[in-house]
Amino acid sequence: MTTLDDVDALDAVVRDAFARTNDARATAKAADASRALDALKRDARAWAVCLRAYSRTTSSETKFWCLQTLTEALAKEARGGGTTMSDEDAETLRRALGACVSEATGESATGGDGGDDRRSSAATAASSTSTPAFVKNKLAQACAYAVALEYPERWPSFFADLANLLSRGTQGVDMFTRVLEAIDEELIATVDAGRAGKEDFARSMRIKEAMRADGSLRLVFDAWRQCLEHYARVDPRVATRVWSVARRYVEWVDVGLVASEEYVKGAKECLMLDDLSGAADESLRAAAVGYLHAVITKGMETSAKVRLIISTKIVEVCARLQVICAATQDDFDEEFVTQVTNLAAAVAAELLNANKVENITALGVELSAEVSSSLHQVTPLVLSSISFKHERAVLVALPFLTAYIGYMKSQPALLNAAQPALTSACQALIARGAFPTEHIDGLDWNDGSNALTQEFEADVFSLRAELNVQLKNIARLAPHLAREVVRQVLMSAVVGSGEGNQLCWQNVEVAISALFTLGEGADDAAVKPMSIADRAKATNGTGEVTDTPLGALVVSLIREWGTSVGRAAYHRLVAPTFLEICVRYHAVLERDDAALVAALTAFLDERGIGHVDLAVRSRACYLISRLSRPLRCKLSDKVENIMCVLPAYLTEFARSLPEPATQNAAFVSVSAAGIQSRAMAESGNDDRLYLFEAFGTMLGADEVKEEEQYRYLSQIAAGLCRQIEEVAAGGQSGEDAPIRIALATRAIVAFGNISKGFSQRTCLTSRPRTGEVFRSCLEMSLRCLDVWPRDASVRNRATGFLHRMIDLLGPTVTPYLAPTVHKLRRDADAVELRETLVLFNQLASTYAAELAPFVVEVLPGLAAQIFNTISSAYAQASVESVGGSIATNTEVVREADELERMWLTTTAALGANALIAPTFTGYPNTKRTAPLREQLLSHLVQAAQSHGMVSARKVALTALKSFVEEWTLDTSPDEPPSLEGAPTSSAPAKGPRDERVPGFTRFVVERVCVECCILPPIRGDLDLSDAVSVGALNESFAILAVVHARQSDALTTALTHIFRHSILPSHSPDRIDAIVNEYIRVLAAAAAAGKPHLRSTKPARALVDAVRREIGAAPDRGRTLDLTPRLAKRGV
Repeated sequence: MTTLDDVDALDAVVRDAFARTNDARATAKAADASRALDALKRDARAWAVCLRAYSRTTSSETKFWCLQTLTEALAKEARGGGTTMSDEDAETLRRALGACVSEATGESATGGDGGDDRRSSAATAASSTSTPAFVKNKLAQACAYAVALEYPERWPSFFADLANLLSRGTQGVDMFTRVLEAIDEELIATVDAGRAGKEDFARSMRIKEAMRADGSLRLVFDAWRQCLEHYARVDPRVATRVWSVARRYVEWVDVGLVASEEYVKGAKECLMLDDLSGAADESLRAAAVGYLHAVITKGMETSAKVRLIISTKIVEVCARLQVICAATQDDFDEEFVTQVTNLAAAVAAELLNANKVENITALGVELSAEVSSSLHQVTPLVLSSISFKHERAVLVALPFLTAYIGYMKSQPALLNAAQPALTSACQALIARGAFPTEHIDGLDWNDGSNALTQEFEADVFSLRAELNVQLKNIARLAPHLAREVVRQVLMSAVVGSGEGNQLCWQNVEVAISALFTLGEGADDAAVKPMSIADRAKATNGTGEVTDTPLGALVVSLIREWGTSVGRAAYHRLVAPTFLEICVRYHAVLERDDAALVAALTAFLDERGIGHVDLAVRSRACYLISRLSRPLRCKLSDKVENIMCVLPAYLTEFARSLPEPATQNAAFVSVSAAGIQSRAMAESGNDDRLYLFEAFGTMLGADEVKEEEQYRYLSQIAAGLCRQIEEVAAGGQSGEDAPIRIALATRAIVAFGNISKGFSQRTCLTSRPRTGEVFRSCLEMSLRCLDVWPRDASVRNRATGFLHRMIDLLGPTVTPYLAPTVHKLRRDADAVELRETLVLFNQLASTYAAELAPFVVEVLPGLAAQIFNTISSAYAQASVESVGGSIATNTEVVREADELERMWLTTTAALGANALIAPTFTGYPNTKRTAPLREQLLSHLVQAAQSHGMVSARKVALTALKSFVEEWTLDTSPDEPPSLEGAPTSSAPAKGPRDERVPGFTRFVVERVCVECCILPPIRGDLDLSDAVSVGALNESFAILAVVHARQSDALTTALTHIFRHSILPSHSPDRIDAIVNEYIRVLAAAAAAGKPHLRSTKPARALVDAVRREIGAAPDRGRTLDLTPRLAKRGV
């Protein structure tokens, strides 16, 4: 076995363990090596031997492993309180660690006096560069745990010994900072490092208190100060490292030390505030700024914080740094600019907090004046950071702006004084959200499909979303100010930039985007409905929307859009933004004819639905559909002009499929705020088909002349019908079948979209010819089921359009119903049958009892097919079962379960829509539907008593209740009428006085009441703490209440028999009678309560719980009747 004393063997084992290879033999060898190293670690003296091995080996990997083993041992010892290490071992540890650190830094002949540091660095390079950084970091971590174990009791001179490293030049400073950084990471920082245990807090506090008490903190900070004074000019990288590590200690070290005059002076010297050339070291500047930020954000009293800001003149520093960043912004690294912004934002936030009412009194008059003055100086500095090129710097400034706006909301009296700052903020927010104007290789803003373009767009829109939050906040605080800024930006971009064809589209786009954003939530009649009085107040008495501040701005833009913007209006990012504005401010268009014409022209030409970019065209189609809804009456007198343009686009969009790249992906369109949308997500759809909805909305208005409406509707409908005829002529198969199916479904979708603009009154009463057009469309769409009966998209679209026509054309659709259902269920699987039932349920809900002939014709065959499909699915699952248990989580069984639950819903719909009597009674329906009735009732009883889903049981019980109410013989005596002629009680409605279905009443009393309503609850099937289970219990007692009201004696006899002979045979007859009487009492109380929502469930639940307890205590439980719970899980 390998030992730690055999250095060569240890090197080989470590090398094998760290090897990375795909070779199986090498992998096995690495596993063996790892096991050998783990065995070595288990030696109690492994840490001491590792120190010896470290000094002997030349392998960096072995050194790292030795240090890792040492660190783990020291960490374990520190957690144990350091009780197992003797004084002799501690002395060995200290000496060995000192030797390791000496080896890592090398010996310096010249010391650290700085006379010739560069020569010193070169001399030590040979001995120190052989120690890689990862070994030095692990060595620093080991030193940190040695501090946790030995300091201050047995190693009080640790930090003094560590400071001696500074005499060894840059390598010594490097190791000095690494160790102090490791101490902070491993010992002092707790919450930030994810260590929140009591022991971690106690250890951190112990070390910090010891460093304060013995002067180690001052020693360390003095050492850092000396390093900064020397290396800031000689080797900025070393000084940067010192600032970064020193920043870690600022939070808990006394402010007099971290913010001493020497440190602040040193930070300013490193910042080189007078150097605008950009020659200064940016990393050093950023580290110094970071240190100052830590000092400013250090926790202290408000008055102390204010005095610190004033004494350090940090506001002047921020101002100078902003000048430096603004002078050569593109030449600076993002980290430096971000740190500068972070510092200014922190100073501003501290001053803003000090300027609050609760703090001003405590500060005093003089100090409060200083705070106010400093806040007014630093606020513009932070806001100017919003214009910086680097996004991180911009995002750093936004939280302060949020706080500033909130402060101004709480201090309305200061709003006038804050207007310059808020104006600057608005201008910066709008300008920073613009697209870049500089040339970027490979970037073409006119090509929306370009990957690089999409990436840049996403970045701009993401940042703009953050900026717009602040812009809207300012607009809510000072709407007049925000409007004025937007007006100026619009004038500059649209009017003041020169000739129309020379406008910069980036400026135009960001200006109109700002106007779009301004309207979100604005308290202006242009975007918000107002009362006549409020509108008159907002418009100086005119009451016109176009006279409101926003309305006037929008009207002036829309009227002059075509002439003032020129070719910029056709840009793929500008065009949809303008269309978004038209939709948002549609109230303005409704009151201004010239603006409406200009907007419609933009929608209908190459700036809208005719744009060369597909995304813009799609977005324009969606937006015009939204615009046409509120303006349909206003557009009715312009239909003839619109129809001069629209038919060609409608035909084109119906016959053109989406690009292959977007057909199966989320096709998106650009909107004004950078929001991307995909409004129509299903197969066979894209946003361009919204144009048909806009067409239907405009044409379906009552103000459109009937002849004009019929002519244009029949023209477009005929074209879509021809499209279906052409693609259907090619038959079901063929290489082009997918394309033909897609074209057919697009036509069906277009039919449906057009119909959304029409009402049933228009199609059936006032203008029946319109209804005839839609009926012809329905006939053509249903023909697709003959050509492609099993295609899912065709089935979905055809049935969806049928749903719409049922609502639109009412009873005139009934001749198409039965043939359609027969087509849908032909060779249908479980999923397709379920969809057929969904259609059936909608028909039942729409037509109610009038649907009876259709139900009699369709339901028997449909039910037989459904039961056969369900039984086949379970038979297949039984054949494929393992160990006799059927796998219920397969796709086939899941689909069969969903079909069964939908069938239960359908049977409940028969009762809910008064279809039971006309379907199952009366000649000749009784004979035709008798097998269906028996099959249906048998399945309902089985589902109600043993289905695995509580929700399915509840639906089955609801369906049974409908049959019970319809057919159960009523033998109760007639109640005498009251003086007013109304019944004196709220008992259930009277039932039939003759047996409608022979034997049904007996079936209800003996099977439904006992097996479905009595046994499942007391058997423990239902969890009565669950709302769905309580709903099933309510349905059970509702059935019992109806039967009790009509067949009281029969129900009492049945209850007595089942309890006496099966449930509780050992109980006395008196006890059985008491239980039955309690059931009767609860049922009578439920009947007296009247409507179901007035009934309390507590009596029923209490009764069931009591019976359960009695059954559980009975000695003969389950002897004659299986009362094992058939647990049902909660389901939707």
